[in-house]
Amino acid sequence: MRFFRALFGWMPGGVAVLVAAVCALFTTFTGGSGVTIMALGGLLYPILRNEGYSERFSLGLVTASGSLGLLFPPSLPVILYSIVANVPADSLYIAGLVPGLLLVVIVALYGIRSAASRRPTRQAFSIREALVGRRGAPSGSCRCRCWSWSHVRDGSDDDGRGRRRWRSPTRC
Repeated sequence: MRFFRALFGWMPGGVAVLVAAVCALFTTFTGGSGVTIMALGGLLYPILRNEGYSERFSLGLVTASGSLGLLFPPSLPVILYSIVANVPADSLYIAGLVPGLLLVVIVALYGIRSAASRRPTRQAFSIREALVGRRGAPSGSCRCRCWSWSHVRDGSDDDGRGRRRWRSPTRC
């Protein structure tokens, strides 16, 4: 997310481009658009809503973008179709490459067009931020808050009846 936001955050509708690119990439490797919509929808939907996109647009963008990666290798549905139809998978991937890229570009352009009318906030482009985002956040800089099991060895991790208890949100 940090990498894509650094690349596309400078343009109006950059978040919509980010969603189209991330969903297409994730669907390519999972092989299922439903998996992408469920896994990334919970992350991307709040980002879109915070950027001022409408609920209908946000849901539609995540849902439509979730199926874009099915045309790119190593998509599992294309492999299964090639086995059933007795067609080489590489020719199916070559045939789906241009339409898949065209669909990603069309969805991204639609996101840019819809954002242009509402004047979104932009983030300045920084090659340093893109490189740091590509490698991942350095250790110790996690600012997320998460629920975790309490794993204290002195027995304070249970509720007195031998059951583990949830610890309040803490820094990761």
